[in-house]
Amino acid sequence: MKEYDYQIEPKCVKFKQPALTAEGFFLPCCWCDRRNSYFQQKGFLAEELNINNVTDLVTEVFHSKPWLDFFLTAQYNPQDLPSVCKEHCGANKETKKRTNYESI
Repeated sequence: MKEYDYQIEPKCVKFKQPALTAEGFFLPCCWCDRRNSYFQQKGFLAEELNINNVTDLVTEVFHSKPWLDFFLTAQYNPQDLPSVCKEHCGANKETKKRTNYESI
């Protein structure tokens, strides 16, 4: 099996704003709102993070474990991000090409 060189430059780390889903949950960006099981499994859709259940967005949502873990991954282990991140934030041709043809 060929090793692929995944170069990812997560836009959410530098300039892209979080997205609020129709169900009231924040995700790192609008591209992540694809019913991606990654974000459910990582805790982004936990009821305590729903906008209706928080009083301080910064403390309760953006400083929550799912968010902190995601941004640590984005900065230090971007190859572990979901395919949606690789597709939209892939920094090299190989990353984008492979993501378009198969799930990573």
